Amino acid sequence: MLFLLLATIPAADDARAVDFDTEIIPILTRSGCNAGACHGAAVGRGGFRLSLYGGDPAADFQSMVLELEGRRINLASPEESLVLLKPTGMISHGGGYRLDPDEEGAQRLLRWLTEGAARHQKRRLKSLEVTPAIHVADKPGSRVTLRATARFDDGKTEDVTQWTLFKAEDPAAVDIDADSATAVLLRRGRHLVVARYLDRVVPLQLIVPLSDNPIDLTKEPRRNFIDEHVLELLSTLRIPVSPPADDAAFLRRISLDLTGRLPKPKHVRGFLADKKPGKRDRLIDTLLASDEFTDYWTHRFAQLLRIRSQPQDKVGAQRYHNWLRSQIAAAAPYDSLARELLTSAGDTHTVGPANFYRTVGGAREQAEFVSELFMGNRLRCANCHNHPLDKWTQDDYHGLSAVFAKISRGRVVEVLSRGEVTHPRTGEAAVPRIPGERFLSAGGDGREQFADWLTHPKNPGLSDE
Repeated sequence: MLFLLLATIPAADDARAVDFDTEIIPILTRSGCNAGACHGAAVGRGGFRLSLYGGDPAADFQSMVLELEGRRINLASPEESLVLLKPTGMISHGGGYRLDPDEEGAQRLLRWLTEGAARHQKRRLKSLEVTPAIHVADKPGSRVTLRATARFDDGKTEDVTQWTLFKAEDPAAVDIDADSATAVLLRRGRHLVVARYLDRVVPLQLIVPLSDNPIDLTKEPRRNFIDEHVLELLSTLRIPVSPPADDAAFLRRISLDLTGRLPKPKHVRGFLADKKPGKRDRLIDTLLASDEFTDYWTHRFAQLLRIRSQPQDKVGAQRYHNWLRSQIAAAAPYDSLARELLTSAGDTHTVGPANFYRTVGGAREQAEFVSELFMGNRLRCANCHNHPLDKWTQDDYHGLSAVFAKISRGRVVEVLSRGEVTHPRTGEAAVPRIPGERFLSAGGDGREQFADWLTHPKNPGLSDE
């Protein structure tokens, strides 16, 4: 069959040469060859190792074409190459049948081999659009057609749906037909499907309302953008608004939320007896201005910041805690608080926020801590390979680590003239980088640039839009 297929492959002069990075890697991902359960595992499978989900095309090219003196490919007889015979089931393969010889994946792989199995690097993925980003179906059993469009830096746009891997977060709720790129919604609720193409990971929301009857929430009161988002979601899911809590329940809930304490009996009696309008707003203002609020939220933030005494040194933690309490009491904006922590330096016995850099022991741990604390993301999975469930790459992880590589973490926190972290893929010093955005210029304190990006009002990860 492969010999017949070979006859149908056009010569390289008749069509654009197959690009390994953007056309062969997606075949490996779509077929599961570079998944963690197969050759994408840390040690590979059967002596053949690929980067997880194609995160390192250069290493994959090395493994497929050059490793073991090129025994995995056969340029004299491309149809006899191991990288083609095994996934198509022509010879024994521990991973089983992965590619149909008659379909485009095998054809493209054979064409690439016929052209000489080169790595041209003629284009790079610029963006990926997956539709529908949000889809609301009428009822369980509805089918949704999924589409992925890639834009490359050569200006071309391609439908890459058949090379995109779609995976439901809950397969019991959404059934994905990989051949037709359709999703069948099996039950009501809001469900997530993740689309992966090359190094891009795009989440899709597929929704089946919890009721067949639409509801009108246009007349519900809205006091802020949170109400807007909540009511929009309730309307989409067709969930009616719960009735307002009575005064006793409201007092209990708001007291616990703002001070972590139950209201005292005399406050309960006084609040229930108060018949003046606006008493709930007045209660909120009173609690926000109370010492109990400051104490409680200092405690909460201290947990997030992991404030604790250093060995044989309690003074730094005390200064850190006192500084934090003063910030909470003064209602300091979060962006101001974050910037002061990120750019802090000095004697930790006198400069409270400088203790931020004594929380963990090194630059990589600092990057993990900062990404979790300020970005709400776990970058640690991108240490050894690109993040399997998100957009973060090894460049992002080690680039952010490099931002903190020059920090001295003794009693006096300072920025040294030298300091680096080694990128495990290149073996060279990692270049400081804002995750998912850009590399930073050499020299200077990268913490300032990172803080500028993190606290910018239009930061897409922080925007309320």
